[in-house]
Amino acid sequence: MTELDCSVASCLYNQDKLCCLSGIKVEGTTADVSDSTACASFVERKKENYTNAYDGEGPKEELSIECMAERCVYNKGFNCCAEHINVAGNGARHALATRCATFKLD
Repeated sequence: MTELDCSVASCLYNQDKLCCLSGIKVEGTTADVSDSTACASFVERKKENYTNAYDGEGPKEELSIECMAERCVYNKGFNCCAEHINVAGNGARHALATRCATFKLD
């Protein structure tokens, strides 16, 4: 499992830079830079869904990360093998405004 530090405070699943899902998906099949990746699990937090949406027990320090960024050094069989990653995109209103800041070209 990977430690996640998520700075996307506008995501419904973010609570204190932790994710309330048991796993996320990072898109970016042909990415060669971090800005070409995105958190596909992002859901914008809106007034009508302001409270966090929990998947199980609440925020998690570690979770599984499905990674579609084929050229990332941390992608092993479409799973992230990094010990720690950062998902960035504070103020994002859609998934494409987020990114895996830990992405590193293989």
